[in-house]
Amino acid sequence: MVNIVYRKNGLIPIRHVWFDNEGLESSACITFYHGVSRPFATSVRKRKKVEKQYSLQIDLTLNAEAILEQMRKNVRYEIRRSNKEAIIIKHFTSKEIPQELLNRFEVTYNEMYRDKGLAVKYNCRLVEAYMQDNCIEFSVGFAQGTPIVFHSYIVDTSTARFFYSTSPLRKKGVDSSLISRVNRYQHWFDICYFKQLCYKIYDFGGISNPQKPNGIDNFKLGFGGNIVEYYNLVVYSGLFGAMYSLIENI
Repeated sequence: MVNIVYRKNGLIPIRHVWFDNEGLESSACITFYHGVSRPFATSVRKRKKVEKQYSLQIDLTLNAEAILEQMRKNVRYEIRRSNKEAIIIKHFTSKEIPQELLNRFEVTYNEMYRDKGLAVKYNCRLVEAYMQDNCIEFSVGFAQGTPIVFHSYIVDTSTARFFYSTSPLRKKGVDSSLISRVNRYQHWFDICYFKQLCYKIYDFGGISNPQKPNGIDNFKLGFGGNIVEYYNLVVYSGLFGAMYSLIENI
């Protein structure tokens, strides 16, 4: 189980709980329970917000050939093609990743959402809290020596769940087909990495609608696997939690 606390704006304590979290009660002002069952989500009696989510999971107990066979033909082709190109994937634990790469990850992430016109920012405090607890890992895809695709995963001993990811896909002059190949190859590399470490589940971190998939959904669905349904739960406690909930609703 992953169970970390960080302070939003240095003040409000916020807890994030992942994996095997249904028996854990929290008194933090705000608690995020990621990927819980419907019975647990409905059983909580405090002020809360519940969001249904679909995701895609790869069974890492299968052999590599069986995992590849689940993928769409074009995905397998791009993985094979990437093996012949100058594409390198490097994996880093919280203790191993250089600060320079973390900084590049943050800048690229913020630029990506700015270019999309969305007010979404990389949460440094949250990532640092995960790093201090050694429950986040990173992979970086390099093309011709330049880091262009960044992945991160929330991990326990058996599940790796896709978290923050980014690439300069929307930048002018960028080879979008190359970035797409690096991204697919990187997912395959990460799947093999976690499989080798005896993880059981590789979770793509959510898809919006399996019946009407958008572009990102289709990218993920190309890897095959199983569609799962779970709930994300935000629980508000105490005066600060209640105030935050009201402000958020307004």
